[in-house]
Amino acid sequence: MAEASRVVLDGFELRSDAEIVRWPDRYLDKRGTRMWETIMEILDELEVGECELAF
Repeated sequence: MAEASRVVLDGFELRSDAEIVRWPDRYLDKRGTRMWETIMEILDELEVGECELAF
């Protein structure tokens, strides 16, 4: 990833890391916790069939 960022960004190197997550676990980023709580609250308020699915 470091080399790819240097090539694409004219020498600028981005930091990266990796964490392996296997089923049945799932990746959770604590920085996004509040956003997902809000989304889940909104989804809980919607009635089934209230909105159309976009396929």
